[in-house]
Amino acid sequence: MADFKIIETQEQFDDMVHDRIERVKRSTAKEYESRIAELEKAANDAKGSADTIEQLKAKIKESEAGKAEAEKTMAELTAAMDKEKMAGVKLRAAVAAGLPIEFADRLAGDDEEAIMKDAEAIKKMVGRGHVPPMFDVDKPQESDTDSALRNMTRELFK
Repeated sequence: MADFKIIETQEQFDDMVHDRIERVKRSTAKEYESRIAELEKAANDAKGSADTIEQLKAKIKESEAGKAEAEKTMAELTAAMDKEKMAGVKLRAAVAAGLPIEFADRLAGDDEEAIMKDAEAIKKMVGRGHVPPMFDVDKPQESDTDSALRNMTRELFK
């Protein structure tokens, strides 16, 4: 656990995800190249044996399936990184526009500029800020009779 580092910024997160994707790419490429080398060596050793050719075809299909799976994983990781990056952009836009953080998920746009415009538009719609209620929501409401009696009593004892 000595290598554990706390992620404090969106950029640090993006770097870590990017590094992970690069490692997957490298390991997949090495694995694919080693399998191709094995298949080429096996093909040279086989010298036309029908059984060996069928085995080689099966290994090629297996390698292609592994490559497709690795590409799928890489696409999923890239999509997750893009999603997290957009979440960070939305959060920064909400804070910059002076909106509550809860509004970040409601912002829309394909890029940072569009998201900032959306944040400003929402700010204009709710721009008055927090408007307090006209009555105390925690206190039960009293009837007009109670209010009139209370006011009359106050006037008498002034």
